[in-house]
Amino acid sequence: MARKIQIAFVGKEASPVYYPISLYKPDKVVLIYSEQTTNVADCIKEVIQENVKDVQCEKRKLSPNNIGEITKNLVKCYEQYKDDEVIVNFSSGTKAWAYVAIQEKIRLNNVQFIYVDQTNTIWNLTTEQQDSFDIENIDTELKLHMVETIRYKSIAGYTDED
Repeated sequence: MARKIQIAFVGKEASPVYYPISLYKPDKVVLIYSEQTTNVADCIKEVIQENVKDVQCEKRKLSPNNIGEITKNLVKCYEQYKDDEVIVNFSSGTKAWAYVAIQEKIRLNNVQFIYVDQTNTIWNLTTEQQDSFDIENIDTELKLHMVETIRYKSIAGYTDED
């Protein structure tokens, strides 16, 4: 039985990586990250474990710009999931990762590419369909932006007079 796999490139922003995972609830997520985005990948993995049940999450560190290394590793990743439904989210990460991911797609018929824009719309560039999402809650959003709050008051605690 084919599993749902989401391969997500991790750049400096966590939200465009996390929300498609939250919406589509794959069986497994593979976070592709670089040395520079380790903290973002760690944050995303933590938020997934807290909020998206029954999703395995794996991190794979990759060079941000060595095309040979990127190709070798993405081909290996594609081969590992050749019998599964694969979604590649290239909203974040390097252009080199996106380029190689698209170039190597010819190896598989089971890969779809998605892109998350600034209006919380997920564009499936393979099927030409789109989905949208709402921000789950302020706590999740603050974690995704790696903002630590000491305390805050819920907006529900304010009245019209305030």
